[in-house]
Amino acid sequence: MVRDPVEVYIVILSMLSTVIAFAGGLYARRSLAVEMKVLLVYFGFSVLCECVLYYLAARGYNNLWLAHAFTIVEYWFLGWVFSSWLKNPLLRRILLTSIPLVTILGIVLMFYGEDVRHFNNFSRPAAGLLLVAASAYTLFELNQETFGSVFSQPRFWVSSAALLYFGSTVILFALSNTLLEFPDLLRKIFMFHAFIGFVANSLYTGGFLCTARKSGGR
Repeated sequence: MVRDPVEVYIVILSMLSTVIAFAGGLYARRSLAVEMKVLLVYFGFSVLCECVLYYLAARGYNNLWLAHAFTIVEYWFLGWVFSSWLKNPLLRRILLTSIPLVTILGIVLMFYGEDVRHFNNFSRPAAGLLLVAASAYTLFELNQETFGSVFSQPRFWVSSAALLYFGSTVILFALSNTLLEFPDLLRKIFMFHAFIGFVANSLYTGGFLCTARKSGGR
């Protein structure tokens, strides 16, 4: 249970940042490219999942089964977004092929490998590592291009957000079930995770808003 007021504020900010990113996408929706519209739908789905997660937790129900399902859907959305940005056709094909493979892996592990009453400490780190690679290579390709400032490119903001979030938390995902034996340490790490989520969602918001600015919005 979260007791420290600072911890409460961090959790609230993390939750609100998801809503703010979704709101930023709605604000810029008229100027969004197809891949950013897909990302907007992803954030709408994320807001819904977070509401259900915290509702189940508040009622004392196990909500980790939803985390298993969310991992699969999350990879569908983000994997497709990054595949639409990759210039290298081979890497684009590999990333698109990985989407159904991660889905199959997640479903199989959900029922036969990872207990849905515990964290998915294999499928989520695996998906996270793939997204780290995809976001890092997207930034590399963006750096090779010569047009304008990277700050005006949604690819920069979204790739930076994914690289920060998944790169910082992949080890946490892998050790999540082991950390259940150390509740005080787990609580502190959870606060770190919530803070990273807040920063990443702020970057995602920047990705939405920079398109609105380019199209003449404030």
